[in-house]
Amino acid sequence: MKNIKIAKFFNITSIAITIINMIAAFIAISRLPEKVPTHFDFNGVCNGFGSRWGLITVAVIQLFLCIVFMLVSHFSKNHQPNLIAMTGLIMSIFFAIEFWFIYMISSSGVQLGDKIERQPAITILPMMMSALFIILGNYTPIIAPNKFFGLRVKWTLKSPQCWKITHRFMGKVMVVTGLITAFISIISYAFMGAGFITEFILTFVMIAVSIFIPTIFAYKHRNDN
Repeated sequence: MKNIKIAKFFNITSIAITIINMIAAFIAISRLPEKVPTHFDFNGVCNGFGSRWGLITVAVIQLFLCIVFMLVSHFSKNHQPNLIAMTGLIMSIFFAIEFWFIYMISSSGVQLGDKIERQPAITILPMMMSALFIILGNYTPIIAPNKFFGLRVKWTLKSPQCWKITHRFMGKVMVVTGLITAFISIISYAFMGAGFITEFILTFVMIAVSIFIPTIFAYKHRNDN
């Protein structure tokens, strides 16, 4: 019963954040020029313009995911609806921040061929992903076997023990990689003038490591009882 109440709180908070962000997004986008910069290369050079209303896609994705997580936490037979709802809340916050990151870039006034150099906003994506991994990493060890979340490879699905120890290990990996990525991101921006490509690589490596290493761990412990 307590988990259900917590899940309801997370779901209500998530939908509130999503609706408020959707309204704010419509107002902010309506004040932009009809055409805004929408695409940059890895060096931060603007190489594409598009309709301002294309920016609303991020807010729409946020709304879609919010509804999906609410339905899953409500109807799933999983005994941890609070964890599902909490994940939905984290994703809502993530996409809300992501929208305003994109909005800042699109409203910067850059023209085709202009380069955005050493903008603090460049570090937002890896910092957001780092925070997301650190938070989820603290909850990953207590995720029970289910049909929706976790490292769902054949070894963890066949063995409850393998699932348990793998997710304990995966939680630690996610927290450590999240902290390392956040640290490197700040240092690379402050002292090395990191650009889009550096931050993209950092984010990609963090995600890849957090999946690849636990998968190897699961394989090694596939026969644990």
